Amino acid sequence: MGIHVDYVFHFEGTEAELRERMERVRQQALDLPVAAVGEIVRLEPVINTIAVITMEMTGIKPPPLVAERMKLWEEVQAAPRARDKRPADPAPTERRSTGRRRKAATRRKQSPSADEEGMSDSPYSRHVYMGTYALIHPHIPADLKLQWAQPGRDLIRSTDLWNAETLPSQARFGHDLTLGQVARTYGDDERDQAAADEKGFAGVTFGRKGLEFAFAEALLQVGYTLTIDPGRGCGYVHVCLSALCRGDGPQCWLGYGFCKTQYAEDPQRAHTNVIALLDALGEVGLLHWAEDDAGYHKHRNWNQARKRIAAELSAAATFANRIEPVLSGPEARQAGVQVVGNNAASAAERIRALRMTEDEAAEALTEEVVAARRAHAEAEQHE
Repeated sequence: MGIHVDYVFHFEGTEAELRERMERVRQQALDLPVAAVGEIVRLEPVINTIAVITMEMTGIKPPPLVAERMKLWEEVQAAPRARDKRPADPAPTERRSTGRRRKAATRRKQSPSADEEGMSDSPYSRHVYMGTYALIHPHIPADLKLQWAQPGRDLIRSTDLWNAETLPSQARFGHDLTLGQVARTYGDDERDQAAADEKGFAGVTFGRKGLEFAFAEALLQVGYTLTIDPGRGCGYVHVCLSALCRGDGPQCWLGYGFCKTQYAEDPQRAHTNVIALLDALGEVGLLHWAEDDAGYHKHRNWNQARKRIAAELSAAATFANRIEPVLSGPEARQAGVQVVGNNAASAAERIRALRMTEDEAAEALTEEVVAARRAHAEAEQHE
């Protein structure tokens, strides 16, 4: 539920060329009425943390060089968080279009989500927008996924850093849904795997090739990230790409992201800022695909987009009003349920920020429901 702008990044070129294009986007972002613009950060190493957890929980020891990279990963992740805890007065951020300067610290305080979504956390936490995490995205074509992974596959075929025969056929880590316990299986015994499935195993399985590819990622993957705050209350735009780098030549860089805009205090400014950023990314050749739930990226009609956003907010308010009595009832209190926010009230405020009444938003929602039912009925007739 919600109004999201989803996007996929792709670029083929050298590391220097990627950074130059990201800097062009950053400079254009400084000309927009956004709340904050971060720095471009280079990430190395970039680790598949799910693979690391699985190896730790199943007792698999990575090769020495891979273990060193994993240790470095832990150190660089911890360092920014330690720095964030110390008081600081960041350098001012320049607004090129007006010549005005506003301190990044001041702009950051204006956004309640700053500490939650990425302007102050470790840049390495954004690895989830790149690497093998991006390979599951449905809007990245299979040929690009294979192209991105090829340097890792080449390393696996040629390396003597580990012996594949010493690795298990598969390693699994997850939860036993029947017993309510953490379940770990490791090794080649198919009976153990079948027993785990019968118990109700839910989790992650890495085959031998998957473990080897996680090693290759740890050794080769380099990432770049840029974070921009489109406006107070809005989700952040993370521009993240990574590549498996062997040598200094051109690489295949991939990444993805999304931004939730419906709870921005100034919905029009925040949402149009996000689309303007996508335009800038497209101009420099980094944007592969984008989809805007409000439709603005496609039609550029704000009145049409705000009705779509208002309908979504009306749905959120309706659901929140229905569930609130349950969450605040005696059984919920006895179970220790705590209500930390009022989505209905927040949705109502954002509807007013769209310069619409709650009745108008409800009418927009009704129109969408009717249109969806009509489309469903027409689809059934054609089957």
